Amino acid sequence: MGNVSYFTPTDTAITGLSFASSSAVLSSALHPSTAPFPIAVLHVSVIDSTIGTESLSEAMHTALELDDVVSSSWLDTIVLQTALGMRKPEHLAVDRAFRMLLDRYHVRRILLAENVRLSGSSWLNGIHIDTVRPHDASVDLSGPYIARGTEDGGLDVYPVYRLYPDTYRTFVYGMYKPVDQWAKTEGVRYRTFRKMDRMGNLLIPVPSRMYGVAADGALAGRRIGVKGKSIGHGCATMLMQDLFDVKGVTTGAGSRAYAALYGDARKTASSLVTLEQLGGVFVGKTKTAS
Repeated sequence: MGNVSYFTPTDTAITGLSFASSSAVLSSALHPSTAPFPIAVLHVSVIDSTIGTESLSEAMHTALELDDVVSSSWLDTIVLQTALGMRKPEHLAVDRAFRMLLDRYHVRRILLAENVRLSGSSWLNGIHIDTVRPHDASVDLSGPYIARGTEDGGLDVYPVYRLYPDTYRTFVYGMYKPVDQWAKTEGVRYRTFRKMDRMGNLLIPVPSRMYGVAADGALAGRRIGVKGKSIGHGCATMLMQDLFDVKGVTTGAGSRAYAALYGDARKTASSLVTLEQLGGVFVGKTKTAS
């Protein structure tokens, strides 16, 4: 999408979204028979109980400038939520400047949290508006996701990873955190990712920084380099040499025989558990050769 490769594990959804209005009808773009499509969940600030153009502009700027996973291609469908933990009614005030902002980023559909009330809807001709509620209120979505229509008329939501080619041949393999492990900050069972691009470079799955917006810990939403090349626009990325155990994946210590003998690790090394507890996310293991 947009000349960038992405990966989405679709075995388990993070959560589902139900349309609040019983009369809401899924457009053909959201029907379960069509291909999954990108959405961006934006947390907008509230001034005097109102969400205005400035709030939306700031949320879009934050997503596009601070996160290398999001691009303007993700803004076709946006989900607007107010600040985390706020559930009182807020008003979305739409005017000419608001509409110009939507047109600039080619927004075609807006999904509103239940506590957001719309005013100035005359400026939204041609923009599809719906109200949605998450199936699991404890899941705070933020950033880019892939959505897929369900048979009951709702949406399933899945995480997305940007795939960076390992052009320096730094990695043994990439890894990612399965959805059923997302709530854990310790003892996470990772999965390996061993896909390659057409040039034979390993592809390393990197999650959105925005996924850590609601997490606790000094490293929440950050990628920190333990050793190895950084990935993506100079950002720091959490890597480790293939000498440290990570639950669910193999430690080779530079030896295929060692990897074959011991198989997948049953627990994560204590030093890496500390990084997990601080909110860090592992994206791969690097080779032991310097």
